[in-house]
Amino acid sequence: MRFKIIVVLSLLVLDSSLFAQDLDSLLNRIYHRAIQQQNAREKMGDHSYLQSVHFIKREGDGDIDEQSKRVFRVYVRPPDFVKRVLISAQNYTHGIWEDVTAAEKNKNRKSESQQFSLTEIVSPEERSAYIFTRSSTNETKYDSVLHLSVQAIKKNVDRFDGELWFRTQDYVLKRAKLRPSETPTGVDSMQMQFELMSVGNYWLPASVYFEAYISFLPLSQPWR
Repeated sequence: MRFKIIVVLSLLVLDSSLFAQDLDSLLNRIYHRAIQQQNAREKMGDHSYLQSVHFIKREGDGDIDEQSKRVFRVYVRPPDFVKRVLISAQNYTHGIWEDVTAAEKNKNRKSESQQFSLTEIVSPEERSAYIFTRSSTNETKYDSVLHLSVQAIKKNVDRFDGELWFRTQDYVLKRAKLRPSETPTGVDSMQMQFELMSVGNYWLPASVYFEAYISFLPLSQPWR
């Protein structure tokens, strides 16, 4: 039996001439822009957002066996404090949704989400641990977008492989599609996708989609 986990997170992204740029120079521009955005978010002060988590357990034939939904309020105090508080919880078995909020709150468990830091990937100190490839530059209805592929040289659960998309006009990360270069024990595969949106002078996640196939995960245990 395999399990499929889907996580959805909801909160409160370069033109053809860029291909002529040296890759290190391009990454330097992306890095400095990422630092600016990081500093801007820290100046926001305390803020919070809602995180919705949807677990789906499937049988071998692909049919849904069980489901669970969790909604958290995530409190952020820059630069490092993050706390998740459970708002609601539901389990779906035998065709019926059951509210289990009180029971889940009483368990008082700590859960964490996998973290991605663009500054850590493209920083001058860390980028040598990755292979970057410029894939394309595409025009959308609103932006010109540069597509970079990234691959960790040494496989590690804390390093990512995947795709990154940046706006050509300001080097802001617009979208990412990532997977750990090495999956944790018991996990068959894992992938995270997210998009960012402009909120005033800040760029914040608009949506995050997380999916994993694992060998075993009880519905009562939150994903870490």
